[in-house]
Amino acid sequence: MELFEEALWDAMQCMKLAEEELGRNAQVAHQMFVKSHAKKGLALLGLERYRAASSVFNQGLQMDPFSKEMKRGLEEAQRKILEELLTGKSQRIKALPSTRPFQGQRITMQPYSAPLHKIRNEDMLPRQLLTPFQAENDYHVKDTYNYMTVQGDVRMPKAHFTFLEDFHRHELFREAIFKAVGDISKDRDCRVLNLGAGAGLNTMMCLEAGARHVTAVERWLYLAMSSKEVLLSNGFNDDQVKVIYKRPTDLALLKDVPVICNLLLCDILDDGLLTSGLIPAAKHALSELMTDQAVVIPCSATVYVQAGQVQNTEVCGFDVSCMNRHRWMPAFASGAPFDDKSFVPLSAPVEVWQFDMLTPPEEASRDSLDLKFSRSGVFNAVRFWYDLHLYDNIHLSTGPEAVEMGLKSLRPAVQFMKGQMVVREGDVIPLTAMHNTVRIKFDIEDAEFSSLTRPDASFPQNQFSFLSDTIRNEAYYRAIERVVARMKGEGKEVHALDMGCGSSLLSMMAAR
Repeated sequence: MELFEEALWDAMQCMKLAEEELGRNAQVAHQMFVKSHAKKGLALLGLERYRAASSVFNQGLQMDPFSKEMKRGLEEAQRKILEELLTGKSQRIKALPSTRPFQGQRITMQPYSAPLHKIRNEDMLPRQLLTPFQAENDYHVKDTYNYMTVQGDVRMPKAHFTFLEDFHRHELFREAIFKAVGDISKDRDCRVLNLGAGAGLNTMMCLEAGARHVTAVERWLYLAMSSKEVLLSNGFNDDQVKVIYKRPTDLALLKDVPVICNLLLCDILDDGLLTSGLIPAAKHALSELMTDQAVVIPCSATVYVQAGQVQNTEVCGFDVSCMNRHRWMPAFASGAPFDDKSFVPLSAPVEVWQFDMLTPPEEASRDSLDLKFSRSGVFNAVRFWYDLHLYDNIHLSTGPEAVEMGLKSLRPAVQFMKGQMVVREGDVIPLTAMHNTVRIKFDIEDAEFSSLTRPDASFPQNQFSFLSDTIRNEAYYRAIERVVARMKGEGKEVHALDMGCGSSLLSMMAAR
């Protein structure tokens, strides 16, 4: 692919040279134009941009109608376009389809070998979803995909400790599991499919509640191994439970799941609800592995969104407001870039969607809702959370109040907008809400931002946590003042070296 990109760049350079030659020697310039069009068309063919290649070959044939190379290229491009139409490739739905033409710069518009950290635009995100098979086998992404999988396998057991310490979540799931297993067991055996088994805690709850058999499925290798070890150490045997290390969407009846199940326990949850694959996993299980009258935990999820302001304006008397333009994440932040108190609500929560897990959505959705601002401020972020209806009258909320109730492993997700917008109390702004079954996204169309965000995924978001840490900053300030005063009292010149200056806050303290 890189060779074709080089050939395309060479063809563009050849066209520039032809334009320069046009004033000196028209015949030579004409020949150069013909050759550069042929070269550009062939490069576009190699890059699988068949429509663009067809257009270039047509332009070239207008200059030289007898060029055999151009005719063959045009035939090949048209043949590929027809193949795409027949296979439906040209009609694939994009990951998050845009309603307007792309106006920014694309990676392909950058100079050859441009460093990725300097290409800071949303086009770096995938325009089309890859299936796991494509990700594992595609020449361009398989090494990265396999590397990230290994990293996930190694780190997931450690990350799982936060879940194990979340007693509020366990208490609600335990209550829902015992009620569901009890209701099913009244007239038939309860057979459970537990997706996202983790260390096996929910699996053991199902068995303790009286389930006849549990198939525990875990995507991450070391968690699956831990699950097996925990179950054996608690006295559960292979007749009661089977542990499967596999993606939920790859499960097959009899081969992986030994018996058709009637209770689906789908604990594949994260702050963004859909990002871990909850809907595809539930949809596959319900269509291939469950009885017609299956029970699902959770049975539904209601998503809420709220507009807000996340800003640092002054820290210890220093103006740091220019840092706010760097508040950006490719998808959403899970509370990491700031503490909970940094989000200032500007509107009341608004219900966006309700996902019924017995009939999960099969396609993307795009809705518009009105945000009515209840206070004035600078609107630059939204936070969204969900209320899980687990079973019967048992609910688990990941909203702002959930932390006070003891929830540790889930919290509201925060998405930064494309810019900052000054709003007044009583203003109403339409918010576009989108999901594609694996990601939720919010946007303001035709917005008049007072300033735009600088999208750079490599910007260290922990700087905002540092700016928000008042106790730490004031302590540093007092320490710097004391040291500088002591050194000046001794008649010394003070020259400060700020190692890892970040936002330069400590540098400004020393200078002042």
